Amino acid sequence: MKPQPRVLDYESLRKIEQLETTPPSQRKVLNQLYFDVAVGQNKRIEYRLLWFRFDIRKLYLLRHGEPLEELLYSSFSYVTLEEGRIKLVTTDLVENSKVYTIHTQSPHDTVQIFTILRAISTVPTTQFYEEDYFQDYVNKKTSVLCKKRGMNAWSRREMIIFNGLFVLYNETSNIPITMCPMYEKVVLICHPRAILEITTLIRRILLHFESDAAMTETYNVLMTCLQYERHPAVYSVKDFFSGKLADLQQGCRDVCVKNQLYPEECSDKFAVLCEILRAVLKKKVVTQGTQKAVKKEEEELTRRAAPPPQQSMPEDDLTQYCERRDPKLLFKSFTSIGKGGFGEVFRAYSIKTNTPIALKVLKHSVDERYAKIGSEVARMKLWNHQNLIKTSGCWMFEHKVYIGMEYCSTGTLKSMIKPRGNCLGFPDIAYILLSTLSGLDYIHKSGFIHRDIKTANILMDDRFCIKIIDFGLVVRKSSMPQNRAGSKSYMAPEVIKQQPYDEKVDVWSVGCVAQELMESQPPYKEHGVIKGMFKTAAFGAQYLRDETKAPVDFVDFVDLCFEYDAKNRPSCESLSRVCSYRFFIIILL
Repeated sequence: MKPQPRVLDYESLRKIEQLETTPPSQRKVLNQLYFDVAVGQNKRIEYRLLWFRFDIRKLYLLRHGEPLEELLYSSFSYVTLEEGRIKLVTTDLVENSKVYTIHTQSPHDTVQIFTILRAISTVPTTQFYEEDYFQDYVNKKTSVLCKKRGMNAWSRREMIIFNGLFVLYNETSNIPITMCPMYEKVVLICHPRAILEITTLIRRILLHFESDAAMTETYNVLMTCLQYERHPAVYSVKDFFSGKLADLQQGCRDVCVKNQLYPEECSDKFAVLCEILRAVLKKKVVTQGTQKAVKKEEEELTRRAAPPPQQSMPEDDLTQYCERRDPKLLFKSFTSIGKGGFGEVFRAYSIKTNTPIALKVLKHSVDERYAKIGSEVARMKLWNHQNLIKTSGCWMFEHKVYIGMEYCSTGTLKSMIKPRGNCLGFPDIAYILLSTLSGLDYIHKSGFIHRDIKTANILMDDRFCIKIIDFGLVVRKSSMPQNRAGSKSYMAPEVIKQQPYDEKVDVWSVGCVAQELMESQPPYKEHGVIKGMFKTAAFGAQYLRDETKAPVDFVDFVDLCFEYDAKNRPSCESLSRVCSYRFFIIILL
């Protein structure tokens, strides 16, 4: 049966126009939104209500008003439209993927849901506004009691009719049970015994009213309702063969597709994309075309003034700290406790006193990295702070350098988190962060940047004292560094983009550590290194995945660390001063 033509009333049209002409300063942030859909997963399709909670960055899948599944916005990896259906791919913290296929009741719902999901999967913290999504709610026309036919029985419902849809509630909840957009192809049929049949693209709804008169009145109201027409989203580029993306080398396009990056975000942030592709693929050039405009944008982040020449400092001369002797004559019982790009760390025991020591054996020979090694040893020898690791000796033997350090039996923060697969308690996190900030503040006031703050470089000794380790990437602030250094998951945007930076990059890394301590993984970890680097450099931090599980003060702390503009990012000293009292309260509680 063909749908009957319906015409939206003048009052509703006027209110829609008022909504859409709201001045920008008066637009209201949207906190939640519902859609009634069918969701397919593993070839099974079931009716679900999508409940977008923009205020806490979660999507709930409801059935009969009860949440059956909770999806964090941070887990949204990729959103596409396939044959008019929305495909949502999510990824959890251990990189397990799920695919949801969403069938909507109208193409206008499809446009809204797709636009929202696509925006969230690009930037999880995207703000939405009522003026963009409330066109179907501007005019509440009437409400009426009725019964809805379920699989086995009739259930009492309150029906509220708006200008663009109607909503069914049960008598005890303010969460919708059923929603029906009044799309132009929705069919309304009046049956005997006060039954109204409503058919949409994906479902058939039977409503029973108290009388034929009540049914007829409801039918007449619905005939003046019409869903707001929405046009499909139009993006600047449709694929990786469009616009400037067509000039990417094929291998670079393959990397973008494999890592589920969107063409439009890659086109909009083309210079950032090229910088990251050069880094991960170790290429000097990632485009193949000859267009001057494209080449200029590709090289945008590489056109920078050279940093001042590095000067060797007398205090960094390695020979004044190192003894030429075989450490095996001094220590026994060598056990490997860690490996990395630097080399390997062993636990050993003094032959004289039988006390444990951590012995770091550097991979590079003295000849290869003399100045770098000298700087690292000098920092451990000269710095004096309870939260910085100290050296107990340094030895050179057969062109290798051995650095002795105090042994911290509890291990790294990374090792504390990894076996548990979950977060630490907030009193522990507060203590760790304040100790780390104290050590970093000392480093910064000494005129240096650490550049490799991460959970694997923060130890806890047997007295529960926090120790920052690994000074191999430490650099003087006066050198005005701009090279990419550190661990990718903990890099600040300016480091990834190789822009000149200062000690504020360590503050960003502290935010990453804080997030990992709470959620067991650093930012964007579930989406892979390449996508994580691109998102960080292009859009900023992921922020906490689930803020509802954290105290407000902790959320504020992380937000401060993740200030995108380094000029507005607080120093370690000010961050400690602002947060120490709040965290002290957390510890007491």
